[in-house]
Amino acid sequence: MYLDKDGKDREMNSRMGTRSGVKDSIPAWIKFSVQAPGEIPYSGIYYDPPEEEKYVFKHPHTKRPKSHAGMSSILCISLFPCMNCYSSLLSDCLPVLICCYLLSCHIFCTVSSNILYDMFLQDFENEKKSRSFLY
Repeated sequence: MYLDKDGKDREMNSRMGTRSGVKDSIPAWIKFSVQAPGEIPYSGIYYDPPEEEKYVFKHPHTKRPKSHAGMSSILCISLFPCMNCYSSLLSDCLPVLICCYLLSCHIFCTVSSNILYDMFLQDFENEKKSRSFLY
């Protein structure tokens, strides 16, 4: 049902034919539904008020944050449940993360330098072999 311009209720039916039979449902554009006294199914009410009767929000929506920095740490999870704060994040978590980052960078540099060195030696050995055939 919907409210007419006169303010009278008008019923809106939405019927779907399926394999199991015909089903009545509330249309998707209905934003409000009511249950009549003594009846089990709900009835959808569609009401599109004039512009002067529509509600206007006083304040705009708040903007979503660009990012979120979580405030959890391994200490809080494993030892005891606690609420972490920014100062403990700075003093406890960031040094561990920086250490892990530096360690991973060191390992990466070591491995990549070894790979490059091995490639250089392999190229050098190949050049040596190819030169020996020329002379």
